[in-house]
Amino acid sequence: MEQVVIASSADDARAAEAVERHHAELAGSLEALVQPLVAAAAAGERERAEEARSRLLRWCEEELLPHAAAEEHALYPAAHARPEGRLLIDGMITEHHVLTGLIRDLGATIDPVRAAATATALQVTFANHVGKENELVLPMLSAAPEVRLADLLHAMHEQIEGEARESAHATSEPTAATASGDSAPASSSSTSSVPSSALTSSVPSSASTSPVSTGASGHDGHRPGGHVCGCGERPGDGFPELDARAIPHAIRHATIFGALETVLPGGGLILIAPHDPLPLLAQVRDRYGDRFEVSYLERGPEVWRLSFVHQSPDH
Repeated sequence: MEQVVIASSADDARAAEAVERHHAELAGSLEALVQPLVAAAAAGERERAEEARSRLLRWCEEELLPHAAAEEHALYPAAHARPEGRLLIDGMITEHHVLTGLIRDLGATIDPVRAAATATALQVTFANHVGKENELVLPMLSAAPEVRLADLLHAMHEQIEGEARESAHATSEPTAATASGDSAPASSSSTSSVPSSALTSSVPSSASTSPVSTGASGHDGHRPGGHVCGCGERPGDGFPELDARAIPHAIRHATIFGALETVLPGGGLILIAPHDPLPLLAQVRDRYGDRFEVSYLERGPEVWRLSFVHQSPDH
C-alpha cells in the first residue's frame, strides 16, 4: 500500500511529494550503480569492478552525503523538537553514521567481492532509511501546523547549494604545492552540487520478478552498464536492469529517472515494466531529448522490456 501524507497546507503536501521523489531518484541511481559492481565482482572482472566502485564512491560523495547533511541541518531539527520525534531522529542520525561508515569502507577496499558486499549493504541500508523518512518523518512534519515543510525543503536546497559553492571555491584555489610548481595529489573523487531540480516541489520472454538483477557478465572493453562492439551480443546484454513492477506507482518515474542519470555514454539500462510505458517515454524525451535510444526487447502481454542506450557524443 502506498503511503498517504496528510499535510497542513497544499505547499507542504507538494514539498513532501518532492522529497519522496528525490528519495526515489537517489534510490534509482544507487541501484543502477551497485548492479555493475556486483556483476563484475561475481564474474571476477577486477578492472570493471574497480571502475564501478569508483563511480559509486564518487556518486555517494557528490549526491548521497550532501543530501544526508542537508537533512540533518534543515529537516531533522524540526522533527527532533517534537516529543514523538526525538528518539526517531536520534535513530535516523545514527543510520547516517552507518551510511557514512559504509561509504568510507567502500573507499578503503580494492577487493571486488568486499566492495560488492559493502555496496549491497549500503543499498539495503539506504532503502530502509528513506522508507522511514517517507513513512514516519515526512507525515509527522507535514501534519504539524507550526512546521512549514516547504520552508524546510528550501533550507535543504540552500544547504546543498552552499556546500557545493564552498567545495567549488576550495578546489579552484591553488594549493601551496601547485603554486610552487609541484603537482598536488589527485583526489579520489570530485564534488558537485545535487541538481537543484531534484529539490524543488514541482515535476515537469519472462523477466525476473526481483527489482535487482545483475545481468550478463559482459566483455572486455565494456563500459559499466553496456558496450558497443562486434561480438554479436544481443542489445541490452550486460546492462543493469530496473524492474519497475516492484516500485510503488507514485515514485516509479522518479526512480527510473534516477537510474537513467547514472548511465554513461555508450552504456544503457534495461527497464522491465508491467505495461507499455508510453507516458514515461514521452517524459524521457522531454527531459533528455535524443540522449537515449530506446528499443523494445519484449512487448507484453504481461511484461514489457525496453533498453535505454545513452548515445555517444559523436553519435
